[in-house]
Amino acid sequence: MHAVALNQQGSLPIKVILEEIAVLDGKQAIQVKIAEMHKKGMYPFFIIAAEADFTNSSMNIAWLYQNGLSLGDRDYYLE
Repeated sequence: MHAVALNQQGSLPIKVILEEIAVLDGKQAIQVKIAEMHKKGMYPFFIIAAEADFTNSSMNIAWLYQNGLSLGDRDYYLE
C-alpha cells in the first residue's frame, strides 16, 4: 500500500458511500443499506460466518460476530 497516496486521498474513495449513509431516513432505509453493503463485501455492525461448532467439531454452524463497532486497542493509538 502506498501510504502517501492514501493519505492524500483521505476519505475520497468512500465519499459516495458516506453521502448515501448521511441521507438515510428511518429503520427501513438503514436495514436496506446494511443489506446492500453486505452484498458488496462490506460488513457494518455484524458479520455472519460458517465455522466449526465448539461442542461438535464435525458440524459447521452459523456464527454472528460484532464488526466495525469500535476502535482497536487503546495502546495501539497512544504508544
